[in-house]
Amino acid sequence: EHTMQLIPCPFIALSATVAEPKHFHDWLGKVNEDKRQSKVEMVVHTERWNDLYKYIYTGGELRPMHPFCCLVEKSVRLHGLSADLTLTPQEMVQLWSAVSDVIGSHAQWDGLAPAKYFAGVEVFGGFITKRDARRYEGRLKAAFLELVKGGKLCSASFSNLKLALQQAPSKDRFNPPARDGKSGAAEATEAREADFARMGKGHGYMQAAHLFKLCTDLDKLHSLPAIVFNFSRKEIEKMLGKLIQELKDRQAHKYYGTEEA
Repeated sequence: EHTMQLIPCPFIALSATVAEPKHFHDWLGKVNEDKRQSKVEMVVHTERWNDLYKYIYTGGELRPMHPFCCLVEKSVRLHGLSADLTLTPQEMVQLWSAVSDVIGSHAQWDGLAPAKYFAGVEVFGGFITKRDARRYEGRLKAAFLELVKGGKLCSASFSNLKLALQQAPSKDRFNPPARDGKSGAAEATEAREADFARMGKGHGYMQAAHLFKLCTDLDKLHSLPAIVFNFSRKEIEKMLGKLIQELKDRQAHKYYGTEEA
């Protein structure tokens, strides 16, 4: 903010994370008026060139995070879905499949089966375009809202849906034999519930060793460089300081930690 207020030259402000672009634009315009410069124009793009794939780093591994896992049934029923909540094609298919497993046969939802829906769509050059996928996403969300508001996806079934969505689609997990009279399915559900609760808590991201492992894992996946966001400026400064110190300590240990080195 200080930089934007002090720069004397014309500027281009680019952001993909502003929740209220009009509010930000009004503020930039006021800053420019105070400096008696040209008018600030706003150009809004509602579509990204590349899809954003969401992951959560927990238990020392990156796991896919479906955005619908973060929804609350009551909030969806009363207020609907956020306009900026978008899905990748993979997440759309995963959502359709998970909802089908939870609610069973349903005429409207069954009609949105990807194979059935796109069978009647004229695709360009034999490929499903991004625009085709966005239209499908709109239909999927509208039908999802009807299921929630109509009570087909009640609180209990909504919770089951979130548990199903948090499972990585490409992973087959081993369900151990039943113990203490519990079925394998019941034990698996309890494990997923505990796992889901743990994913949303903790401050492991502040630990130096944890940060270092995250960076090395991202490097192995060819996902660096990366941008780190944090709502707390103090925390982000601490994270950077701890990571730098961890790198220094590891370098010192590598070259000076033992007599052999």
